[in-house]
Parts: sequence; C-alpha cells; structure tokens
Amino acid sequence: MTTTLTKVQQFLDSDDSDGAREEVAKISVNFKKVDATVRDFATLLVLGSQQIVEIGVGVLGRELLKTDIKEVNNDVIWLFIAAILSRHHINSDSPLRISIIGLISCVKNWELPIFAVLSPALDSFLMVSLSEENPLISEQTVDFISTWGENYAKAPRTRKQIKQFQSLIQLVLDKVDDLDIKDEWSEGVETFLKIAGQKQYNQYSDQRIWSDASNLLKKIYSPAVLNADTGANYYKVQDNIWRLITSCLASWGTIVYGNGLSIAVRIYSLEKTESQPVFLDELARPFREIEYMAGHNIRKITPFISTQIILESGIIIFYMDLKSNQSNFLAEEIKSLYDGKYEENRGKLRINVAISTNALKFDLDNSISREKVHEFVENSTSITLSLQKISPTFTSLIQLINLR
Repeated sequence: MTTTLTKVQQFLDSDDSDGAREEVAKISVNFKKVDATVRDFATLLVLGSQQIVEIGVGVLGRELLKTDIKEVNNDVIWLFIAAILSRHHINSDSPLRISIIGLISCVKNWELPIFAVLSPALDSFLMVSLSEENPLISEQTVDFISTWGENYAKAPRTRKQIKQFQSLIQLVLDKVDDLDIKDEWSEGVETFLKIAGQKQYNQYSDQRIWSDASNLLKKIYSPAVLNADTGANYYKVQDNIWRLITSCLASWGTIVYGNGLSIAVRIYSLEKTESQPVFLDELARPFREIEYMAGHNIRKITPFISTQIILESGIIIFYMDLKSNQSNFLAEEIKSLYDGKYEENRGKLRINVAISTNALKFDLDNSISREKVHEFVENSTSITLSLQKISPTFTSLIQLINLR
C-alpha cells in the first residue's frame, strides 16, 4: 500500500488527476466483507493526502452505485467512515464533504452501537459542512439530513446539539430560492428534529456502546493481519481509529449523563508483554485520586458516578457530575498538559486521554476540520500523557478546582 500511495501522489504532483484516479480505482473493493482490499483502501483514506482521499471517496461512491445495497457489509462501511473521520484535518470546503454522503447513506441503522458511537464525530463533521459558505456543500448536507434524517436522527445526541443542528440548517434553508425544494427539505428536517428530540439512548445503558466498536476494530486488525503488514501501515490506521473511538466514548459520557466531565482513557503497550489488567490497575490510580479528593475534600462535588471498563481494549470511561465552571476549568487544565507531541512513553506503556464536557467546546481529537467547529460543537479533545506525569498533575488539579 505504501507503493500505491507513492504512485498516486506522484500522479498528483504531475497534475495528472486522471492517472491518480485510475491508480486508486485499481483497488477493487469488496463491499461484502472486510478483506485486504478494504483494509488497503482504508489506508488510503487515513494516510493519503486530502486530494487522494477526495479521489478515493469519489471512486467508492461510483462503485457503490453499481452495488446492491443489500450486499454492502456494515463492517466495511463502518471502517471507511471511521477512517475518514479519524483524519487529523479535512478542509471545510473540501468536495469530500459531499462525496462522503454516499457512504453514510449506506448505513442501514444508526441505532447499531458500532455506528452510534461514531455519531459525535460525524455530527461535528456535518455541522462544519452546514456552516460552509459554499452553497453546494451546505445544501447537499441539508439534503442528506432531509432525505436520510429519519434513520440518522436515531443516533443519540443532546438537546443542545439538536438545537445547533436546527439553527445551522435554518441558516441554509433561508438562502434557498427554489420554494418547492425548500418546502421538501423543511419537511424532512422537521422529521429529523422530531425523532432526534426523543430519548434514543436508553438502549445503550449496557456495555454494548462501550465495547462493540473496539471489538470490531480488534477483529478487523487482528494480530495476524498486523503482523503480516510489513509496511506497518495497518498499525497507523488502527491507531488513528483507536484515538477516534476514545474521543467518541468521552463524548458519549456527556451525551448519556448530561452536564459534567467525561474522561475516556486508553492505555496500551507497543510490545504487549505485560498483562492488560496490570495496565488498567496502574491507569486507574490517578483517577481514583480524583474520585477520593472530590468526594472528601471538595464541597458539593460527587465522585465519579459512572465508571465503564472495556477490559480487553484497555479503555476506561469516567464521568463526574460537576458544575459548568468546575468542569470547564478541569478540562482546560488537562488539555493544557498537551505539549505538542502526540505520544509520550514510559517504558512500554502509552496512555491516551480524551476529555468531554458540555460546558466547554472541544474539537474532536483533531479528526475534523478545526475551522469553525469550535463555535458549535462540545465534544472531546484527545491528548496523550505519560503515566509519570499524570498522577501528581491530577492531584494538584483537584486541589485547584475549588478555587474557581
């Protein structure tokens, strides 16, 4: 796949977009199951330049038109959507924002946990598209919500997010001159808002929302698959999507429980020579410090009211019921620890922390365009800290938070 990426980029560097498109089209994607062709295409979507991704999703869209939707496998579509959303940057005016609609329209059921868990990232992506001044991008986004909204609305979100959708959509509708189209879109949007306003997330009170996506990712990139990838590209793709999932899980904490602070933490080892339970035990210690100090030393702050553990993936999700100013301050302080490096090591361990609060608007793990998104979306940011740094830092933060 490294060779394919290089060849495609060489065509683009020579202003030969047709040659680049033909090279991408050589990957004959099997939409019926996740195999090497699907993983290779996901690699293009994660590691390729934005222009390569635009070409790639365009090729996928044309292939999907030739395919019976009943034969399209959920796992394949999930991987492609997750791959795109896990990218560090997508321009707000990229044509990808239109071509991706072909992929997300293939999702048969947004209530499925593997798709619902991606909804915070996709919501953020769509909100940026709605705010884009290019009418083609913003109007096509409204068209998607109007046409497929009855299905997409079933993905859980907060009332504040729904109001943001409503406000952004209305700004687009106000500029539509064709009254027939405007009326048609308005009717579809009304259906979307009505269904989205209902509490859809009660069914996710069990472990499924916390584990299904991580289990699928581990299945797609099994040890056998990763070990066979001599170019190590699959590792990079998997890592990007892991960070996306961690951030989405942090956002889920605030979606399910409401205002407060949600922290999703993933700990893993590059060498995988130590047992995962040991990782989790060491990981939980600084967060238990927060819980203890919050419960005993800070007035009117309850300890973590929920702790979800995905043992096999090394992920723990904490939620603390905080006032807006407290969650604001603590989230900002944790975020400020990020020093510009994505990963820091302590021996064999790495730790990824994602933070979400409805009181503070975070970009989602740098996986979507930063342009404008901070104006609309309260999701999560993802940072990576060394375990050596994290424990004393959290202790001091808890001591400081009551001062704000």
